[in-house]
Amino acid sequence: MSLPSPPPWVYLRHSKTVHFVLVETNRVGLVGANGSGKSALMKMLANAALSPADPNGALYVTPHVRVAYLPQDFQPVEMQTVDGWLASAQRELLEMERQMGDLAATMAKWSSTSRNSPDAAQQLEQAMVRYGELATRFEQRGGYERTARTEAVLQGLGLSDIPQDRPMATLSGGEQVRLGLAAVLLQSPDLLLLDEPTNHLDLAVLEWLEHYLAATPKTILVASHDRLFLNRTVTRILEIDESDHHIRSFLGNYDAYLEEKRLRRRSWGKKFEEQQEQIHLLRQRVAEANRQVGLQTPWGESRGYHRP
Repeated sequence: MSLPSPPPWVYLRHSKTVHFVLVETNRVGLVGANGSGKSALMKMLANAALSPADPNGALYVTPHVRVAYLPQDFQPVEMQTVDGWLASAQRELLEMERQMGDLAATMAKWSSTSRNSPDAAQQLEQAMVRYGELATRFEQRGGYERTARTEAVLQGLGLSDIPQDRPMATLSGGEQVRLGLAAVLLQSPDLLLLDEPTNHLDLAVLEWLEHYLAATPKTILVASHDRLFLNRTVTRILEIDESDHHIRSFLGNYDAYLEEKRLRRRSWGKKFEEQQEQIHLLRQRVAEANRQVGLQTPWGESRGYHRP
């Protein structure tokens, strides 16, 4: 596999072989037997996003891509409250909101004196440019819908009735995992890494999550053993082979992946049978050639004797 153009957001390669790529708006399922390395790959991707990007390295994540990761063994910060946990997940948006508020106050201050002061006019212009840049980024990140999105995610994950000042340590294991899932969804990342996200979800919450992920324009890599969940959420499957640990890509959902594997196995079986038939025919030809040589050789010459 060669790298597409423009370059992908994420790719993994060994030597000169590219094993998989993730590009914008991919929704990809990661499958494989237990112990095949799915969780390890997820952690590698999450760690690579925090490290300086090396385009020549084995694992590459484009620097501008924001990554949110929910590990299978998610552990919350127990001393945090629910609202503190959710605020930390949205700290970038909250910081942008704060800066926009400060700039709005600055613009109001300088606008009253800008007509009589060139310096004030310059300060006002600089503040307006900065505010415009921040407002654009804030809108692209969904900042203006932050409150509504937070309420919708908490409602969908069955968390809206939990008091916001409640410590995380007092929640059940299932509630903690769902709050971890809420946090990564509310980060509004470019790339969402989810390791077995359906654990601890009841049917209503699971169906909400399926609809949410199927509708999101974000790039998703999700490891799951839930066949129906993958059928409803992803459009491509990456399989980690348990024997050689190579990653193979299949277009379509989980059912399409199974059908493609069946067709590949049948093709491999047919090729194997053809090869065996060719080997059998070759052996027959060799045996026949040896028999013909034996018939044409004078008696005894092959043993080093000569007729008298």
